[in-house]
Amino acid sequence: MLYPAADVARLLVLVFGLSALSPLAPSGRASAQEALGCVDELTDAEVRSRIDWLDGRFQHGKTRARLWWYGQIALWLGVATFQTVLAFTSDEPLVPNAIAMTGAWLSFIQVTAIPHVAAFAPQRFRRLSEATDADRRVKLRQGLEWLERAAKRQRLARGAGAHIPVFLWSGGFGTFFSVRYRDWWLSTRMIVGGLLLSEFRILSTPQQARRDWDDARGMMCGARYVPRGAEEYPVLEDLDDGVEVSAYGLGLQIRW
Repeated sequence: MLYPAADVARLLVLVFGLSALSPLAPSGRASAQEALGCVDELTDAEVRSRIDWLDGRFQHGKTRARLWWYGQIALWLGVATFQTVLAFTSDEPLVPNAIAMTGAWLSFIQVTAIPHVAAFAPQRFRRLSEATDADRRVKLRQGLEWLERAAKRQRLARGAGAHIPVFLWSGGFGTFFSVRYRDWWLSTRMIVGGLLLSEFRILSTPQQARRDWDDARGMMCGARYVPRGAEEYPVLEDLDDGVEVSAYGLGLQIRW
């Protein structure tokens, strides 16, 4: 059975578009300012402390992130190469193998062209200068921006949208060709090799940067409105128009 070239081309464009856009879609959360907004208000000691915390979190997640990223690049390069050789040398129908080859190369391009920030940010962060107070503040801002980008990439890579191209491509084509050709080896490659390997890529994506970013948002500027050196217990002040209760340790001020 021959497939109209125009129909196949339109389907390839549709699924490729979904594959390319799903990991890049905006998260809808403008949260960078929550962690970056107070950098200029911090003392040098606080900046140093936060840089040390960031470095520790980057290093903690580095090995897992690199193993996943480089491992996925190697895995999909191998799968794509195998499918390419099969498409040009096998006696099986050309269209199923061409579809499988295209899907494998799209997955390889996706994991290669969209960098896993948590894999390269740790070393780049360490190389940034800390010579002056200004340098340290620049380093802190850059580190927080990298951490946020890493968290967004990890969130999207394991999000619901990441599964859509997989089920459209591997699930849809695999099921169709299994029914059409009734070839167990072809069905295994299309469904197991495509669907399960793609789901493995999604579900194994590291999530350490997401947890670290949530912690950073809560700690970086958590006490920015508390006067430095304030007492940790409530203070009462008599005012002309009432009484002010200031519980600085809790970041709370009440007037009546």
